[in-house]
Amino acid sequence: MDTPTPVRPGFQLFRRDFLVGTLAGVVGSAAGEYLAPLEWKLKTMPEGAQLSFSQAGEDMVVLGLLKYLKIEKPSYMDVGAFHPTIGSNTYLMYRLGGRGVLIEPNVDMIPDLKGKRPGDTVLNIGIGLDDTPETDYYVMNYPQLNTFDADEAKRRERDSGGKTVIKQIVKMPLVNINKVIVEHFPEGSPDFLSIDTEGLDLIILKTMDYAKHRPKLICAETMGDEGIRMIPAITEFLASKDYVVRGMTLANTIYIDKKLLG
Repeated sequence: MDTPTPVRPGFQLFRRDFLVGTLAGVVGSAAGEYLAPLEWKLKTMPEGAQLSFSQAGEDMVVLGLLKYLKIEKPSYMDVGAFHPTIGSNTYLMYRLGGRGVLIEPNVDMIPDLKGKRPGDTVLNIGIGLDDTPETDYYVMNYPQLNTFDADEAKRRERDSGGKTVIKQIVKMPLVNINKVIVEHFPEGSPDFLSIDTEGLDLIILKTMDYAKHRPKLICAETMGDEGIRMIPAITEFLASKDYVVRGMTLANTIYIDKKLLG
């Protein structure tokens, strides 16, 4: 099965359809192909440039914070991983020796995720409020917009002027995030949690048991409608769990566990 090449709707910016970050340099890559070895990239980039695979350098911000925390090979959980390299908040960590769990409900992306990131655990599931054998998964004509949120899927279809449509609705299992953490992170939690679920980030974050599972760093999509307004509710909620903001881009906000700041 061929992996669909990520494409970008003309009316909005999204995290997962960018090739590289813009925080600390520009590095090109071809969609759907293996990227050149990291060492080659570093040798051929202009002096002072740094490699990033996130939309806007989120991975560089996270790596800076991990360096502060003296974590060289981080563990991570990428909820809504989508593509193994393009727009990924965790691929640079993978190339530097980190390992983790990639969660992606889009079955078409699974072969590519497994093929290009064999050291990671890839789960073809969705994350929900609880364990649900089957629920509706909305498959859009732009696959990076697939979602379990019916209202979000219909809103995108309605507001796009016909550019975005629901192609089909398929059944997909949902698993509670705490269960995934318990099964795959016996130490208690991943060092880094990246979450991008097209409208359900806050709902999922609210289901996590912060008394048992406290990722050191969290990156969540806080961009509101049309890529302009920020969703304050995510920051307000994580603040109530003692997480503070330590980085922000147009689409995402990065949080750190407050107790780690000393």
